[in-house]
Amino acid sequence: MSELDPILEVLRGRADELKAQGPGRVVVGRISHINDVRVLRECREALTTDEQFDIRQAVIEMESHLHGIVVEVTQAPTGLGQRLRGMLGGASSNVDAAPIPLPPPKALLDAAEAWMIAELAKPRVDVDFGVLTDPWLAAQVIAE
Repeated sequence: MSELDPILEVLRGRADELKAQGPGRVVVGRISHINDVRVLRECREALTTDEQFDIRQAVIEMESHLHGIVVEVTQAPTGLGQRLRGMLGGASSNVDAAPIPLPPPKALLDAAEAWMIAELAKPRVDVDFGVLTDPWLAAQVIAE
């Protein structure tokens, strides 16, 4: 069992919570303030090369796991909706709408990555980890 396993377990649990809220619009904070970026850099530098590789792999896993958390509604090709309405007797006016699952927003994956970095770096650096953990913990999916 690696040092990352319990962190990944918590990460997957949070991802499952987000998936249960979706699909919808993702609301997630970004790490963009210069001081927050400095904290991220300091924590990232405290990690080993193997830990950085493991985090990259976990982010790829999260991208796959969270696929479909956001959907886009598109229109069916012209004429198909007319034919379906005709077959259904005009019962539905939304026959043309088809939800297409999309990959999770980059900001959500960035928040997950920052959270993992903070969790691994906690015993090694003395910084305000909230700036790295809060975006992932506060992320929401608002059903539309």
